[in-house]
Amino acid sequence: MLSMKVLVKNYLPILFVLLFFSSCYYDNLEELHPVVSAANCDTTVTISYVTDVKPILDASCGTNTSCHSTASSTSGIPLDNYADVSSTASMIVKSITHDPSYTPTQWMPSGGGTLDSCSIKKVIAWVHQGKLNN
Repeated sequence: MLSMKVLVKNYLPILFVLLFFSSCYYDNLEELHPVVSAANCDTTVTISYVTDVKPILDASCGTNTSCHSTASSTSGIPLDNYADVSSTASMIVKSITHDPSYTPTQWMPSGGGTLDSCSIKKVIAWVHQGKLNN
């Protein structure tokens, strides 16, 4: 039987190296939090109210709940139809970009945080393209 000294002397460094490398794990930030690629956030094409802008508002602005729905808007600013969104577009842009001329209580989405940069770019592009009802 091998003595303890021989085991420690010969196998401990190998064991240490194996344990060290087996415990290493590297998260790849790009895989964990993928950046929306330029191809998926192309604002040089015509931005559609129905396809691009409305889904952003529905997902982030409470157009299906009491915050910004025509039926029961607690904010007084309904955003669930084209006419209301079009007439308040410049205010929406200032709110979602956290314009410093607005107070933090006017920044959207409500409760803190921001929309993702692609969504903001799409809303801004839609406004710059003339707020088309398409």
